[in-house]
Amino acid sequence: MFLLERYLDKDKDLKTLLESIRREKEIKVAGLSPGALPLFLYILNLHYDSHILWIINEEDKLEIWNFLSQYIENFCIFPPFVHLPYEKPLRSPIIEGKRINVLGKILRNEKSFILTSTKSLIYPLLPPQQLKENFIYLEKGIEIKREKILEYLKTNSYERTDRVERAGQFSIKGGIIDIFSPSYSLPLRIEFMGDEIESLRFFNPETQRSVELIDKFSLSPVNELLGARDEEKLFLKREKKATFFDYLPSNTLIVFENLE
Repeated sequence: MFLLERYLDKDKDLKTLLESIRREKEIKVAGLSPGALPLFLYILNLHYDSHILWIINEEDKLEIWNFLSQYIENFCIFPPFVHLPYEKPLRSPIIEGKRINVLGKILRNEKSFILTSTKSLIYPLLPPQQLKENFIYLEKGIEIKREKILEYLKTNSYERTDRVERAGQFSIKGGIIDIFSPSYSLPLRIEFMGDEIESLRFFNPETQRSVELIDKFSLSPVNELLGARDEEKLFLKREKKATFFDYLPSNTLIVFENLE
């Protein structure tokens, strides 16, 4: 992939195409074979500085493209739920975690390559600013009362357990709080010295051993509805709601599959 990338960087037709994508409001790319599509998306991500949103028509094919995460570091999937909006909710914690993870990346302005489907985009969301206000940003060395974090976890429907093993759980052991935020693939261990955060580290939920020391962490609600499970109850009497596109900056590159 990387040797081919060096070769393609010298290709005049590819350079012309990339310049057209940056310059034009809308452009149609035709004649691209299925085998060449992953490479095209990889090159596109390398040369575009903002978010890329790739929308496909069939939601059951989303996971097929997960192999792109091996080549595109910021690749993530924004999946749909089983139910349709305002139907009886069938919300999987795994799906909720993937969705809040993507929304968190956008709110933190982390450049991302987002794969989604048309169905994934039809669910109503809280306004971006309201969701952003319900994130807590932690940093090594800052002072924050543990009670504030614990109150946040309870308010946002985290489950207290003796041992953190899956997303949405937290535990307390003396001056240590373990939290498994759905926005991350590993749980977080916060060590306090009084009210000061002495260390932040990811740990393996199976062995409970530390994996990586970090300096900053963004703690998110368990889902995009701030812990609620039923969008009908939340939105039918609510004037303010948003769509996924309200979260995206104006310079997001949107790629459609077979738009016609």
